[in-house]
Amino acid sequence: MKSIANGEENENELQIISANSSWLSPTWLSWNKYSEGMLRNLEKSILKICRIAHRGFYVDIGPVVGHADKIWTISLNTDSPNTPLVLLHGLGAGVALWCLNLDSFAGNRPVYAIDLLGFGRSSRSTFSTDSVEAEKQMVRAIEEWRKEMNLKQFILLGHSMGGFVAASFAISHPGYVKHLILADPWGFPERPENNKEVPLWIRSVTYVLQPFNPLAGIRVAGPFGAWFINTLRPDISKKYSVALKDANLIPQYIYQCNSQNPR
Repeated sequence: MKSIANGEENENELQIISANSSWLSPTWLSWNKYSEGMLRNLEKSILKICRIAHRGFYVDIGPVVGHADKIWTISLNTDSPNTPLVLLHGLGAGVALWCLNLDSFAGNRPVYAIDLLGFGRSSRSTFSTDSVEAEKQMVRAIEEWRKEMNLKQFILLGHSMGGFVAASFAISHPGYVKHLILADPWGFPERPENNKEVPLWIRSVTYVLQPFNPLAGIRVAGPFGAWFINTLRPDISKKYSVALKDANLIPQYIYQCNSQNPR
């Protein structure tokens, strides 16, 4: 387990990132402006609003989906004896988007927030193309993370897509989940056995959009990705403007979280 107190990286890593960020680097020449160093710095800048100190570290969960998967984790108030709270973010998000809630959550209990496998700073392994198997892989990733963290029982809170994953984990491992909290969770209806019952226009749109990832537009936008996010969802930045002096950090962070190629 690699630990980084308060999000600080060691000096050698910073030098490597600085070298990779030069004007001759592939990142500068590429239309896609993803930068691991920038994602780290944006996360660090956003989490500065938290009054309770946090630690950031990678948890090695082994070959769950890829050969050596790692889950980026932040923790707060881990000395508290109370039941821990584990946070699972929504689609296209990451640990920093919990910044408005972390102080309240960690006031009287340990809190752990993770970048789900395939998101944020966690490993980008290639998931199964079968949706049921991909869901099981995500659940196995969380279970392996739980084992590495040695959490016997915890409160599990999932937002949006994280709510779907949290519910799936609780169904598979009910003994570890003391309470399940679902905030605006996803849900999926059963696929109709007879597709003829679905209107033709819906079937047509579904067929056309099938090859595309829902977040593909962010990557296509390249250096305009943060502007694209802020234009499409100005309400997101507005929510954080009450605490962040520079609310533009949020669309920049979301862009960096999603400008990597999905797996």
